[in-house]
Amino acid sequence: MNAGNPSRHTMELTAVTVRPLLLKPQWMNGLSERLLVSHYENNYGGALRRLNAIRARLAALDWERTPVFEINGLKREELMAMGSVTLHEVYFDSLGGYGDNPPTGQTDPPAELAHALERDFGSVAAWRAQFTAMAKAQGGGAGWTILTWSDRLGCLVNQWAADHTHGLPGGRPILALDMYEHAYHLDFGARAAAYVDQVMANLHWERIGSRYGRVIGDGAAEELFLPYGAPPQDEARISAEELKAALGRGGRTCWLAPSCTLPPHCRNGSRSCHATGRSRSTAFAASRSAAPP
Repeated sequence: MNAGNPSRHTMELTAVTVRPLLLKPQWMNGLSERLLVSHYENNYGGALRRLNAIRARLAALDWERTPVFEINGLKREELMAMGSVTLHEVYFDSLGGYGDNPPTGQTDPPAELAHALERDFGSVAAWRAQFTAMAKAQGGGAGWTILTWSDRLGCLVNQWAADHTHGLPGGRPILALDMYEHAYHLDFGARAAAYVDQVMANLHWERIGSRYGRVIGDGAAEELFLPYGAPPQDEARISAEELKAALGRGGRTCWLAPSCTLPPHCRNGSRSCHATGRSRSTAFAASRSAAPP
C-alpha cells in the first residue's frame, strides 16, 4: 500500500488464465472448426484479455481521486467481462466430444440430472421444449439462454439473459447457450433456430450432469473438466500462460530436467523424459515442487 495515499493500493494480480477447450473442434457434428475456433479465440479470448486488462487498471486506481464516471465505467466493464468469460467457459465445457472421441449424439441427460429436470419442469422433454424455444426467440438479437440452479428457489430454472450481466442472483449456471450472432453466423447466417438444434445435438451430457453434481454438492467426476491426457496432479499441469512464458525464455532447456537440453524426440512430444526416465508429467511435477520452471 502507498503510505502517502491510503486510497492507492499496489497489488500483485494473478491473471485469470485461459480455460482450454475440452472438445476437438474438427470433430463436432454440424458445427464447423472455423466457427468454434473463431468463437473461442476471438470472443472468449477477447473477453479474457479484456478482463485481465481491466483488473490491472483497477488494481492501480486511486479510489479517492478517480472521477466517479471512470469508476462506474471500469466496474461495469469488469462485470461484463467476468460474465462473458464465465458463461463462455460453461458453454464450451457443455459441448460434446472428449479427447479422441467425437460427440456421442446422446440426447438424454444422466439419471440424476434427468430426475431433477423431471421434478422442476415435468419431464426432460418439457424442459427441452422450453429451453430451445427461449433460445430460438433470441435469434437475431443477443444474449444467453441458461439452465441455472437457484439456491433461493431450490430448483433448476431456464433463465433468459439479454447480455453477460443478466445473471440470476444466487444462481449457478449448469448449461449456457450463447445466442450472440458471433456464436453461429459463420455457419448458419441468420438461421439461429438451426444453430440451436445443432448445439442440442452436440451436448456432452455427462459433463453437464457432473456440473450439476458440483452445484448441489454431490461431487463431480473432475477428470471430465481436464483436457484429455492432462495429469490428475495439480502440480503436474502447466497453464497456457506458463507455457508461453517458458517458450519465451528460449525453450532450449527442458523444465522437466533443468540440466537437459531437449533431444528431438522430446520436442516431438514424447511421453517420457529422456533425462529422468520417468513420465513427463511425473518429472514435471517433481521439478515444479523443487523450483518453478
